[in-house]
Amino acid sequence: YEAGHSVMYFTIEMSSRATMQRCCSISTGVPAAAIRSRNLSIGEWEQVARWWSERFEDGERAFSRYLSHRDFDTYHNELTTKPLREKQIDVVYSPSLTLANIRTELDKKVARLQPRVVIVDYINQVKRSMVSNGRMGQYDWTEQIEVSKKMKLYAQEYETMFFAPYQTDSTGEARFAKGILDAADAAYSLETWEQDDECMTFNCVKMRSNEMKSFSSVVDWETLKIGPQSQINPKDKEDMSNSMKTGEEVDDL
Repeated sequence: YEAGHSVMYFTIEMSSRATMQRCCSISTGVPAAAIRSRNLSIGEWEQVARWWSERFEDGERAFSRYLSHRDFDTYHNELTTKPLREKQIDVVYSPSLTLANIRTELDKKVARLQPRVVIVDYINQVKRSMVSNGRMGQYDWTEQIEVSKKMKLYAQEYETMFFAPYQTDSTGEARFAKGILDAADAAYSLETWEQDDECMTFNCVKMRSNEMKSFSSVVDWETLKIGPQSQINPKDKEDMSNSMKTGEEVDDL
């Protein structure tokens, strides 16, 4: 999305408004909590307003008018009457997301949006259908595996990368169904550290036809932005420190 490519985002947990607020925070650097509470300085309001202007056709003129009256609600209402620019994030919010919902949206929008990636947040909660959930619904391992297989088929059919976060248990394994990863080409489990470490580690648990390699990224917890810069996590820092004390060679990262 940041690079000018469309994204389709299916979400069960976050409303369209909450999703766009998070995108705005990541793009502008304005703290996410400040945007949610609308407790912004004049300069931060201006940053947010400019970001919104870039989403709509002729947004620059609306932004110029905003600078004269500083009424964000009036400005936002004006913007939303204008057509969106071509490259966008398309948010589909549904508390009861099913494979049929996803398929319908893909059929309607893929040809027009040509998304670079389709995000399904998150795969453990997607149902095969509203009527054939069985005894345990999405908590049944067979349900989850079938949903995962369908995601792989959709990726092949629409020639688009699918990305789907999955819930894990306390051991880091896929919750309810480890087989959910059978259809995936790659999978990572997330390891967070203390907030002051500003770091998150992506531990590779599966990689098809390539090297299994984990990595760590910088995290800005105020805006919830992850990366793109790499980061050395606390464990690796400790290992490097111990190696230097014992005189062992340390590979460059």
